[in-house]
Amino acid sequence: MKKMLMAVAMAAGLASPAASAVQFQIVGGGYSLGSGFGCGNSNTLLCVTTNYTLGSQTFSLDAGQTKTFGNFGVVSLADDDANLQGNETDNLFLTAYLDFLNPFSGQVQRVSTGAGTSGPFSDDEADVVFTFAPVAQSFGAGNTGLFTVNFGSMFFSSNPQDITQTVAITLNREPGQVPEPAAIALLGLGLIGVAAARRRKAA
Repeated sequence: MKKMLMAVAMAAGLASPAASAVQFQIVGGGYSLGSGFGCGNSNTLLCVTTNYTLGSQTFSLDAGQTKTFGNFGVVSLADDDANLQGNETDNLFLTAYLDFLNPFSGQVQRVSTGAGTSGPFSDDEADVVFTFAPVAQSFGAGNTGLFTVNFGSMFFSSNPQDITQTVAITLNREPGQVPEPAAIALLGLGLIGVAAARRRKAA
């Protein structure tokens, strides 16, 4: 019985590897603008400029932890008239991206859902809104690690206006935290053996 319990404990250890902090390294980032943006084109394109300010960053996260940066970049609205025209609200696709070296080498990007409401910039309503859905990125052996990048939303209610965008990175799962099939099978056999031994003892 004791040997069977030890086997179950070993199987559980195989199914749940020891947790360790994951190293993140950001080496760059920035923005790209859709076809609806441009300056010096009154009544046709919306004048928006961007400036990536986060630079390079290195940090570590444990599973479930989030690192938030308040200075991903600055997005500036500086349209050339007092009103947002109807044809300035089309194709407002703003892409934000980060370049990683660790825990994977590549780029994570998200295209915003951009929306503009025609009318005067001087009212109290949000005239231009950029919202970004979170983007998940797998990494590590067998792509078993997972982290999420969440670019902050931006709401412009005046013209001109500068908004500093935030970005948050969450480590959802460390590599190897997904149990391997062999470990699950061993754990199941161990539990079955324990149950059978208990039934024999009761009889």
